[in-house]
Amino acid sequence: KIKEKFCHWLPSSTFMIRTQVAKNIGGFDSDYGYLYEDIDISWRVWLAGHTVLYFSALESVHMMSVTASSSFSHWKRQFMSKRNKVITFLKNMEWPTLIRFLPIFFVVFLVELIVLKPKGAILMGNMDPFLNFNTILKKRKEIKKFRKVHDKEILSFFVKDHWKVIKRCLGDNLNTFFSRRD
Repeated sequence: KIKEKFCHWLPSSTFMIRTQVAKNIGGFDSDYGYLYEDIDISWRVWLAGHTVLYFSALESVHMMSVTASSSFSHWKRQFMSKRNKVITFLKNMEWPTLIRFLPIFFVVFLVELIVLKPKGAILMGNMDPFLNFNTILKKRKEIKKFRKVHDKEILSFFVKDHWKVIKRCLGDNLNTFFSRRD
């Protein structure tokens, strides 16, 4: 028997979705191009009242960033990572949740500016979504049409899952940051 486990998101390299669900939520957002597209579509699956499941008996190998490393500069990867993260939050979270998490977003932004490089990519990636805010507002309206679940119903689940990713990413970068100072 295959055991399944709820999870907030799955890497798009191992992602399968029912055709009707994909049509209902608008499929992958073509504005992403690279990074966070898997978190975004998984989040919209949850918001539409469906679930994202991980099947532990199935195995796949995802060569993290192999294509990206050869296709995008480090600056572009950092820019896209920060931009797409902010877009994902702005697009999918309800307004009260966004306001409540604003201080956390700001602290994360400051930590990224201190720890990560290149600084220009971090700054521009976090600012770009606000320069294109009309596009985000249009996407929020589309999500509102199919949204059946409120943030409070899935937020703790998302935060726990996402925190693991942030800790893993910051852990690698913090180790690099502190090893350079020795």
